[in-house]
Amino acid sequence: MDTPADKGWGSPKSLDYGSMIRYEVWPGHTVGLRNADVGVIMHELIRQLRAAGWHGPDTIPDEWGYTKRLKRWAEGAGQDMSSAPLSSWSDHSWGTALDLDTTVNPMYANRPANMAAHTSMPVAACPGIAAGLGLEWGGSWTQPWDPQHWQVAVTPARLRALADGIRARPGAAPPMTPPPPPEDDVTYDDAAKAVRDVLHLPVAGLGIPPGQHDNGGLAVLLVGMAQGEINRDRAEAAQIQAMIAAVDPDKLAALIAAKITAALPHGTNADQAALVAAAATALREVFADAANAAQPGTGK
Repeated sequence: MDTPADKGWGSPKSLDYGSMIRYEVWPGHTVGLRNADVGVIMHELIRQLRAAGWHGPDTIPDEWGYTKRLKRWAEGAGQDMSSAPLSSWSDHSWGTALDLDTTVNPMYANRPANMAAHTSMPVAACPGIAAGLGLEWGGSWTQPWDPQHWQVAVTPARLRALADGIRARPGAAPPMTPPPPPEDDVTYDDAAKAVRDVLHLPVAGLGIPPGQHDNGGLAVLLVGMAQGEINRDRAEAAQIQAMIAAVDPDKLAALIAAKITAALPHGTNADQAALVAAAATALREVFADAANAAQPGTGK
């Protein structure tokens, strides 16, 4: 099974969201893609699909580009990214794939007999459009059948030549856009869905359930932020534990008792030993409460 690596796109293992460009493939629909050549091709893809009768993209910004993950079947088989072969990696991991109008173009396990009844794509025109742009269309597959999915099927050099031909036509494609600050790219609904996706908290750290769409990197971002908060909690807990370990409750209680005794009215008969014992007991309870509250996950 060919992968983008076999076509000269390298390994996806060192890539991340910062390796991508932000490209507006349609007004208001911006995704992460490998480079401007891929962006130009995907923009032209949408133009040709619309010329063939497609009414998308719709108003829902549900287009997806770069996502570092395995293919769905590999995730379902329990494969792990740390050991899975590149043939199990999704082309989205290279930033060379685009999903369009995912809400109305879901992936099916098998290709339906009447494809047009299950996708908004102009199915008769799609194979020819894909071939002319150096792409492969998921709607041409049998298992799974994925009409939303388009991926680069040629070398970087060939794609550059195709993109340059499109660039030669004035106004054919918008320029790439610089990445905005992460918080500007996260809507309330996106964040809420990403938080719901974070369903388990293993000892090794937070994770995203296998097979769950990561919201174009949003879930990964939020998981990283949450894990960072946990790491900070653990560091704070360690500092508190070290401070507690450095204090002798009996010595501190004696100092407190002496201060209290000195502040009592002249002639007051105070039991110094009982006062020291009471202070020491109170300090141990305070230290125990502080240690428990500092444990990650119990106090915040």
